[in-house]
Amino acid sequence: MIREAIPTVVVGINISPSEDSEKNAVLFDKLLDLLCIDTPIPTTDVFNDIGICSAMTYEDIGNISVLRDFVWNWRGKNEGDSYTPFCTYLNNITKDGVQEFYCYVVSNGQRLNDAFLFDHDIITLRSMDPLGNKKQLVYRGHVRGRTDLVVTRYEALGNISRHMLRFVIEVKTAEEMRTKLSNCIRAAATQVIGLCVDNCNNSPCVILTDFTSSFYVLYLCISQHSSPAQLKYDIVVQTCGSILSVLNKACEMSLFCISHDFCRPTTPEEYLV
Repeated sequence: MIREAIPTVVVGINISPSEDSEKNAVLFDKLLDLLCIDTPIPTTDVFNDIGICSAMTYEDIGNISVLRDFVWNWRGKNEGDSYTPFCTYLNNITKDGVQEFYCYVVSNGQRLNDAFLFDHDIITLRSMDPLGNKKQLVYRGHVRGRTDLVVTRYEALGNISRHMLRFVIEVKTAEEMRTKLSNCIRAAATQVIGLCVDNCNNSPCVILTDFTSSFYVLYLCISQHSSPAQLKYDIVVQTCGSILSVLNKACEMSLFCISHDFCRPTTPEEYLV
């Protein structure tokens, strides 16, 4: 006999790149509590290794040169002004003569299904009671939203979905990063959750940057405190020193998929009694 689980929604959170509200801040904290994730904070160590980027070149209208950092100045510009130039920068990068990145703007829902990059239920993480029996999983909320730029594993011929992603890029102005860093990290961390929920294909990370002085990679990892009795994850906010080092770190983390059981829905056999 299969025992039914009655979904219970206790928190809902809808995040888009431009949303910045006290309500979402409260919901985000509740979301972290439900998932037993500590509040993400930037690492004190700065990652400066450009790694695989050292083997890449920049090709612009047939002219090939050594890959250099993306240069940007915010004077007189808004956030959206940076999207196309950075996409062009990434899309002109080659490795062994082959295009390395496929970058697309999705900030307004372009090329996304129903204008969202992720739209998923939040389900309690797997755990066991003191007797070693699996605890019943319940639906505890919902996460929905998108980001600014996405980098896919291959050229996107139609709509873009999260299983196609290497990583995404959340862009903020230098002023926002200077005065509202915690809000910026919250938006990017919510995207990490939305991109990784019940995702057995990949675990996309999020680059959070202003292109000038702030460079972070946020990614999901299995906590050192995780155990068979209580699955636990962390969201790492890795501080990087430049565009090249942040790209290198994002490429490195895109090689791993560790989100198989992250908020994975219950399967019927788990309710067999």
